Amino acid sequence: NEIKNRGTDYKSKIGPTLKKLWDSNRELVQVTDSSGMDSLYTKFPNFKEVLDIYRPQIIKCQKLSRPFVVKPVLLLGPPGIGKTYFVSELAKALSLPFFRLSMNNISGNFALAGGNLQWGDADVGFVAKSLADSPCANPIILLDEMDKAGLTGNQNPTTPLLSLLESHSAKHFKDEALELVLDASHINWIATANYMEDISEPIISRFHVFELGELKHEDTLQILNNVYKNLLFENGYETVLNPQLDNSVLDKLS
Repeated sequence: NEIKNRGTDYKSKIGPTLKKLWDSNRELVQVTDSSGMDSLYTKFPNFKEVLDIYRPQIIKCQKLSRPFVVKPVLLLGPPGIGKTYFVSELAKALSLPFFRLSMNNISGNFALAGGNLQWGDADVGFVAKSLADSPCANPIILLDEMDKAGLTGNQNPTTPLLSLLESHSAKHFKDEALELVLDASHINWIATANYMEDISEPIISRFHVFELGELKHEDTLQILNNVYKNLLFENGYETVLNPQLDNSVLDKLS
């Protein structure tokens, strides 16, 4: 009713999200099948410590009949070790909706938490849009390359995370464009970064940090083979391409 007489531009920005939130309740999903985790240990040997956090949580949530929620995780390590790919495969194994925000493309806190629509370029934030698009209230949201988030004047794009990463304050998350209070306390947050020095200490303190080193040569070969097999299966190439990469190709890629 409030936006009925507002301008077309205003309606076009918040209308789609409001429509998706018309039925605002979202199911809290329980992860009941942990079989997909076994293949992740094989696919991502360098992420064993990370997986060791998620597997017990599946069992705990099953025993207590609770929705699957894990403390925010930060994957810290050099480029090219498969951090982003790992998170996308983890989401598939857990059968949870997956949303990714590339932090190197944002320069203000409005990207996450929305901006006041009195400003021309403001829009609904990524968190509200993701919750509106998600069929459940506990999706996985990946903040990719968080150490590359740019600053614009006094605006730090990661500032909204101070409240979003704490469950008690995330229960009352307010998107500045929608001006609605949403419960964002069940989001499963995962962030990636190359360098911890470029992330503020208060933000880091809210994460369970995993420092991942360079890949061993044999692990690289294993991951490359797994990525190749996934590409064959997902694109239907298994009938026209070799089932495995030639050793000379693996050496080049590694």
